[in-house]
Formats: sequence, structure tokens, C-alpha cells
Amino acid sequence: MYKAFIFDRSGTLSDNFHSFCQVCTLLFKEQGKGPISDDEVRATFTLPYMKFWNAHLPDLSIEKQNELYEKYIHQVDEADIYPGVAEMIILLHERGWKIFILSSDPVSKLIIETEKSGLSTLFTKIIGKVHEK
Repeated sequence: MYKAFIFDRSGTLSDNFHSFCQVCTLLFKEQGKGPISDDEVRATFTLPYMKFWNAHLPDLSIEKQNELYEKYIHQVDEADIYPGVAEMIILLHERGWKIFILSSDPVSKLIIETEKSGLSTLFTKIIGKVHEK
């Protein structure tokens, strides 16, 4: 029998709130809408994430959102992993656990972040663009 941990990335392994707000500003601008404040993002964000996007951009399709989000996520500040996360991932790996990331962010961004953290080889699989977790 396998032992596994499945982690969300955003707000669990890393603090990406500032990066997400930057993506919102860029995406809103491209869609002809003014910027959104960090406080408004915090107050209105919900899951599944298309509820958030469609509350602000009712005509935005999930396909267009995915395209624009992937475009802009690579143009904003990097998210930082929380203190103690690297040590926890290493310990779980050393103890034989399979470790997965399940995220709404694109895999292209997740790979960059896990490589930057030095932990990329410890994850069994990284799954991105998951709308409803």
C-alpha cells in the first residue's frame, strides 16, 4: 500500500497572494476592466475559481481564462514557499511518502517554482489547471 500526501500549492505550500493579485490586474486590463485591489480580491475570491472570474468578467470563458492566466503568471513576481515547507517535504520523502501537488495554476508555473525551491525531484506528480478540487 502506498502512503501519499496531496497538497494544494496556493496558500498551502506557498504564499502566492501577491502574485495572484498582479495576474488579476493584468488580466482585467486586457479585458478592458480597471484594476482590482488586493482587498477586493481577498473579499471576493471563491472556489471554483471561475466563480471569482465570472463575478468580475461575466463573459470570460474558462478556456480564455486559462490562456490569459498562463500568459500572465509568468510575468509577475514569484511566490515564496512558506517557512518549514521544504523541511516537511524532505521529511515526507525520506519516510517513503508519495507527494503530489494538485493546483489550479498551470503546470508550467508549478515546475518553475518547485525547481526554484530545490524540491522538484521529491514530488511524485504535479497536476495543474484543476478547476474544481
